Amino acid sequence: MTHRQNAVDLLTHYLRKAVGTWGHDNDLEVQELVDSLIEATKEARQVMKDQPTQEQLKALREFASRNGRNWKSALNAKWMNGAYDWDVDDSASLQQIRNNLGPSWLITYKLPKGGR
Repeated sequence: MTHRQNAVDLLTHYLRKAVGTWGHDNDLEVQELVDSLIEATKEARQVMKDQPTQEQLKALREFASRNGRNWKSALNAKWMNGAYDWDVDDSASLQQIRNNLGPSWLITYKLPKGGR
């Protein structure tokens, strides 16, 4: 489970707890709201599942630009040994991609046209 999924699950838990303490007269209305939030969370999780954010995509493009045609190998090496150039602002975004999407994602990923 990714950090993003953990955050969504935690938010869902607290929303469920908060809605339960509002003291609504109509328990069915509360349950429908909770169910709607859970469904929206599931949909959002599915949409985000295999896609980098815009900030992460920008970091990938800049990394690819700096590292040329073997950029994936260079990024994978940094992911495996943690040897980022920490003065580069994109290092946090690149690590988030590894944590959220995993190294196997990189194998099949292709930058969108105009990505380099």
